[in-house]
Amino acid sequence: SLAREVVRLCDRYSSHLIVNTSPGESVYLDAHGVHLTSARLLQLSERPLPKRYWVAASCHNSTEVEHACRIGADFIVLSPVCPSPSHPRAEPVGWPKFRRLVAGARIPVFALGGLGPTHMTQAWHAGAQGLAMISSVWGARDPGAVVRDCLRQRFLVNSANTPGV
Repeated sequence: SLAREVVRLCDRYSSHLIVNTSPGESVYLDAHGVHLTSARLLQLSERPLPKRYWVAASCHNSTEVEHACRIGADFIVLSPVCPSPSHPRAEPVGWPKFRRLVAGARIPVFALGGLGPTHMTQAWHAGAQGLAMISSVWGARDPGAVVRDCLRQRFLVNSANTPGV
């Protein structure tokens, strides 16, 4: 019932809810899409939902990035880029490898893992569509300030790359 209420709120505010579950469960919940773990991703031989749903994929290496592109995912969340307190045993990809993996992707890639607003410019220079931040936003004393900082960073990057912006 919570997921359905969130979907109603998202619809009201022209937003989308993408849930980290099975494709079938995401449809059952009336969500706007599914976020596939890398394990679920690799079990698929084709896009698991029609194009009217978002399909996102968690990726950690070139095999997973290539597979997400092959099955027609809409975007990738590539992690962990930096050391992350939420996944202390995970080996960080690092920015040089992140750049190489993004270069091989034919779909948008978001950076995740140990990141905050200060990484925005570095992420864009590495080819990221943007940042996926969980702890940096929800763990902050003022989550709204973190989001505003991200928006400022976006403006600064666009201003530096596009005269007159």
